[in-house]
Amino acid sequence: MQFEDMHRRHTPEPDLVPILDSLVCVIFFLLFSTSFIELTQMTIPPSVVSSAATASAEPPLTPRLFVAKSSQNSLKLSLVWKGTQPGTSDRQVKRKDKNKPSTELENAVREMAEEFSTKYATEKTIQLALDKEASYQELVNVMDGLKKIFPDLVLISYDEVANKDVL
Repeated sequence: MQFEDMHRRHTPEPDLVPILDSLVCVIFFLLFSTSFIELTQMTIPPSVVSSAATASAEPPLTPRLFVAKSSQNSLKLSLVWKGTQPGTSDRQVKRKDKNKPSTELENAVREMAEEFSTKYATEKTIQLALDKEASYQELVNVMDGLKKIFPDLVLISYDEVANKDVL
Protein backbone atom coordinates (compact mmCIF):
# COMPACT_ATOMS: atom_id res chain seq x y z
CA MET A 1 0.00 0.00 0.00
CA GLN A 2 2.81 2.32 0.54
CA PHE A 3 3.84 2.07 -3.09
CA GLU A 4 0.40 2.85 -4.39
CA ASP A 5 0.29 6.19 -2.60
CA MET A 6 3.63 7.24 -3.99
CA HIS A 7 2.73 6.58 -7.60
CA ARG A 8 -0.39 8.64 -7.51
CA ARG A 9 0.09 11.99 -8.97
CA HIS A 10 -0.41 14.87 -6.71
CA THR A 11 -2.27 17.62 -8.53
CA PRO A 12 -1.71 21.07 -7.04
CA GLU A 13 -4.82 23.08 -6.31
CA PRO A 14 -4.70 26.64 -7.63
CA ASP A 15 -4.98 29.45 -5.15
CA LEU A 16 -8.29 31.18 -5.97
CA VAL A 17 -7.90 34.40 -3.97
CA PRO A 18 -5.38 36.14 -6.30
CA ILE A 19 -7.39 35.09 -9.35
CA LEU A 20 -10.58 36.56 -7.89
CA ASP A 21 -8.75 39.77 -6.94
CA SER A 22 -7.48 40.24 -10.47
CA LEU A 23 -10.93 39.54 -11.94
CA VAL A 24 -12.50 42.19 -9.68
CA CYS A 25 -9.88 44.72 -10.81
CA VAL A 26 -10.50 43.92 -14.46
CA ILE A 27 -14.27 44.24 -14.01
CA PHE A 28 -13.91 47.67 -12.35
CA PHE A 29 -11.52 48.83 -15.08
CA LEU A 30 -14.01 47.83 -17.77
CA LEU A 31 -16.87 49.57 -15.97
CA PHE A 32 -14.93 52.80 -15.59
CA SER A 33 -13.59 52.79 -19.13
CA THR A 34 -17.09 52.38 -20.59
CA SER A 35 -18.38 55.29 -18.52
CA PHE A 36 -15.52 57.54 -19.74
CA ILE A 37 -16.20 56.68 -23.38
CA GLU A 38 -19.38 58.77 -23.15
CA LEU A 39 -17.32 61.80 -22.12
CA THR A 40 -14.97 61.51 -25.07
CA GLN A 41 -17.85 61.37 -27.53
CA MET A 42 -19.34 64.73 -26.49
CA THR A 43 -19.33 67.43 -29.11
CA ILE A 44 -18.62 70.99 -28.07
CA PRO A 45 -20.22 73.71 -30.19
CA PRO A 46 -17.85 76.25 -31.72
CA SER A 47 -17.23 79.41 -29.79
CA VAL A 48 -19.33 82.41 -30.77
CA VAL A 49 -16.54 84.81 -29.83
CA SER A 50 -14.06 83.31 -32.27
CA SER A 51 -16.37 83.71 -35.25
CA ALA A 52 -17.31 87.29 -34.33
CA ALA A 53 -13.71 88.36 -33.80
CA THR A 54 -12.62 87.18 -37.23
CA ALA A 55 -15.55 88.84 -39.01
CA SER A 56 -14.84 92.33 -37.62
CA ALA A 57 -12.24 94.33 -39.53
CA GLU A 58 -12.65 97.52 -37.46
CA PRO A 59 -9.85 98.54 -35.12
CA PRO A 60 -10.76 98.11 -31.46
CA LEU A 61 -12.22 101.06 -29.59
CA THR A 62 -10.42 100.40 -26.29
CA PRO A 63 -12.45 102.84 -24.20
CA ARG A 64 -10.67 104.15 -21.13
CA LEU A 65 -12.13 106.07 -18.22
CA PHE A 66 -9.68 108.29 -16.37
CA VAL A 67 -10.62 109.67 -12.95
CA ALA A 68 -8.27 112.45 -11.91
CA LYS A 69 -8.30 114.96 -9.09
CA SER A 70 -8.69 118.38 -10.71
CA SER A 71 -8.89 120.38 -7.49
CA GLN A 72 -9.31 119.71 -3.79
CA ASN A 73 -13.10 119.48 -4.12
CA SER A 74 -13.64 118.03 -7.60
CA LEU A 75 -12.82 115.06 -9.81
CA LYS A 76 -12.42 115.14 -13.58
CA LEU A 77 -13.86 112.15 -15.46
CA SER A 78 -12.47 111.62 -18.96
CA LEU A 79 -13.77 108.87 -21.24
CA VAL A 80 -11.39 108.37 -24.18
CA TRP A 81 -11.76 105.89 -27.04
CA LYS A 82 -9.96 105.09 -30.27
CA GLY A 83 -11.14 103.26 -33.39
CA THR A 84 -12.29 104.67 -36.71
CA GLN A 85 -13.98 107.61 -34.96
CA PRO A 86 -11.92 108.45 -31.85
CA GLY A 87 -13.42 110.74 -29.28
CA THR A 88 -13.53 111.96 -25.71
CA SER A 89 -16.13 112.88 -23.15
CA ASP A 90 -15.35 114.90 -20.01
CA ARG A 91 -17.26 115.65 -16.81
CA GLN A 92 -16.54 117.43 -13.54
CA VAL A 93 -17.93 116.02 -10.29
CA LYS A 94 -17.82 117.76 -6.94
CA ARG A 95 -16.14 115.78 -4.23
CA LYS A 96 -17.79 116.01 -0.81
CA ASP A 97 -16.14 113.36 1.35
CA LYS A 98 -13.86 110.96 -0.46
CA ASN A 99 -14.41 108.20 2.11
CA LYS A 100 -18.21 108.15 1.92
CA PRO A 101 -20.39 106.84 -0.93
CA SER A 102 -21.13 109.46 -3.58
CA THR A 103 -24.27 109.08 -5.68
CA GLU A 104 -23.22 112.13 -7.76
CA LEU A 105 -20.02 110.36 -8.87
CA GLU A 106 -21.83 107.11 -9.56
CA ASN A 107 -24.58 108.85 -11.58
CA ALA A 108 -22.08 110.91 -13.61
CA VAL A 109 -20.13 107.75 -14.51
CA ARG A 110 -23.35 105.91 -15.40
CA GLU A 111 -24.50 108.77 -17.65
CA MET A 112 -21.15 108.84 -19.47
CA ALA A 113 -21.23 105.07 -19.93
CA GLU A 114 -24.81 105.15 -21.23
CA GLU A 115 -23.96 107.88 -23.77
CA PHE A 116 -21.01 105.82 -24.99
CA SER A 117 -23.11 102.64 -25.05
CA THR A 118 -25.76 104.24 -27.28
CA LYS A 119 -23.08 105.04 -29.88
CA TYR A 120 -21.17 101.75 -29.56
CA ALA A 121 -23.58 99.10 -28.32
CA THR A 122 -21.29 96.15 -29.06
CA GLU A 123 -18.49 97.37 -26.79
CA LYS A 124 -18.62 95.56 -23.43
CA THR A 125 -15.11 96.18 -22.06
CA ILE A 126 -13.67 99.32 -20.52
CA GLN A 127 -10.34 100.17 -18.92
CA LEU A 128 -10.38 102.21 -15.73
CA ALA A 129 -7.58 104.30 -14.24
CA LEU A 130 -7.92 106.35 -11.08
CA ASP A 131 -5.59 109.03 -9.78
CA LYS A 132 -3.27 107.77 -7.06
CA GLU A 133 -4.90 110.15 -4.59
CA ALA A 134 -8.37 108.68 -5.24
CA SER A 135 -9.88 106.74 -2.37
CA TYR A 136 -11.13 103.19 -2.33
CA GLN A 137 -14.72 104.41 -1.94
CA GLU A 138 -14.39 106.49 -5.12
CA LEU A 139 -13.16 103.39 -6.95
CA VAL A 140 -16.22 101.49 -5.73
CA ASN A 141 -18.55 104.32 -6.81
CA VAL A 142 -17.03 104.42 -10.30
CA MET A 143 -17.22 100.64 -10.66
CA ASP A 144 -20.86 100.65 -9.52
CA GLY A 145 -21.63 103.22 -12.20
CA LEU A 146 -19.98 101.11 -14.91
CA LYS A 147 -21.04 97.57 -13.97
CA LYS A 148 -24.43 97.45 -15.74
CA ILE A 149 -23.17 98.76 -19.07
CA PHE A 150 -19.66 97.27 -19.11
CA PRO A 151 -19.56 93.74 -17.68
CA ASP A 152 -15.80 93.48 -18.35
CA LEU A 153 -13.84 96.04 -16.38
CA VAL A 154 -10.04 96.21 -16.51
CA LEU A 155 -8.15 98.25 -13.93
CA ILE A 156 -5.01 99.93 -15.23
CA SER A 157 -2.23 101.76 -13.43
CA TYR A 158 -2.69 105.22 -11.96
CA ASP A 159 0.38 106.22 -14.00
CA GLU A 160 -1.89 106.11 -17.06
CA VAL A 161 -3.88 109.06 -15.63
CA ALA A 162 -0.80 111.28 -15.74
CA ASN A 163 0.12 110.06 -19.25
CA LYS A 164 -3.36 110.04 -20.79
CA ASP A 165 -2.55 112.91 -23.16
CA VAL A 166 0.32 110.86 -24.63
CA LEU A 167 -1.99 107.96 -25.50
